[in-house]
Amino acid sequence: MNDYSLGNTRRFSVGFTAIVTTLLLWLGACTIVDGVMMPTMAASGMTEQPEFAVVGYRFFSAFNRCELFAAAVAVVGALAAWKQRALQGWLARLSLGLAGSLLAIAWIDTYLLAPQMSGLSLNLSVLSAVTSPPLFPFSPDMMLLQGAYWGLESLKLAMALGMVALCWRSLALPSNRLAD
Repeated sequence: MNDYSLGNTRRFSVGFTAIVTTLLLWLGACTIVDGVMMPTMAASGMTEQPEFAVVGYRFFSAFNRCELFAAAVAVVGALAAWKQRALQGWLARLSLGLAGSLLAIAWIDTYLLAPQMSGLSLNLSVLSAVTSPPLFPFSPDMMLLQGAYWGLESLKLAMALGMVALCWRSLALPSNRLAD
């Protein structure tokens, strides 16, 4: 069967399971990377090392591709919930819109922001014998990209939590209210 019973409530579809599990794991991973790892690396001075741009790009390249996979699972979960009639009407459209927006944010992080940020922090003067440390570690361009990144991360957090809340909300609604 394609669903699991939760007692007297509506049935919890496989699409909901995929959405909730994936989004919560994704948000947990983002919290660890953005809230623990990056501040720790910045506090220890690792982000100011010349080789950090290459290492950071490789790490974020792999992490962002995992984010793309998680967003794709959210889209497929929303489609599965719609196909199984677990979500109908405006709830189905909202969940598909949120999932598609999450996929777009992951795509922007992966293919636009990460390469640009790595390119700005890459030291291209390898033939120069003396490299002076910058007076300020972030250029205005880098600050703009950092602002865009944190804005997208905040939007991603709100959308992902909204999707999880939407899944739980649809369980509480009587089945005749789902098509409204």
